[in-house]
Amino acid sequence: MLFQAASRALLALLAANFLSTSSRAATLERLSAVVPRNVSVSYDQIYDDGETPANAVSCSTWMTAKDRDYPTFSYIPAFPLIGGADFIDGSNSALCGQCWQLTYYTPTETNIHVVAIDTATRGFTISERAMNALTDGEARKLGRVDAVGYPVAKSHCGMP
Repeated sequence: MLFQAASRALLALLAANFLSTSSRAATLERLSAVVPRNVSVSYDQIYDDGETPANAVSCSTWMTAKDRDYPTFSYIPAFPLIGGADFIDGSNSALCGQCWQLTYYTPTETNIHVVAIDTATRGFTISERAMNALTDGEARKLGRVDAVGYPVAKSHCGMP
């Protein structure tokens, strides 16, 4: 939480010093979207089943768009590194398909990239395989972890 607060304070300072009053708020909003944030991460095995159809998740319209055509989870290039996120506000969310880097800190740092394809109540709910990749095989033991996340280019998730 401290990291997030410091990042936002720095962005506010930059916005205040370098931007006109009319553009500060809009610029700060855009910049804060890429600032790493603390996120809670858990898993749900539904995202591990590659045969699950697109209509099982909130982002089904995104998954079946003509330029993608991902009829099941296994068609998503990043599969099984997929899941739900609390910023997906329902069907046809503009944030569907966003690629996020999640970083989990133990004695070492582990990073994974996941594609948001569904809603989540709190933070991220990802596949068990993705959670195991994030926690060095400790998904079932840990259940939920605190991580740091931020959006990255879709290419990190194998998408054009």
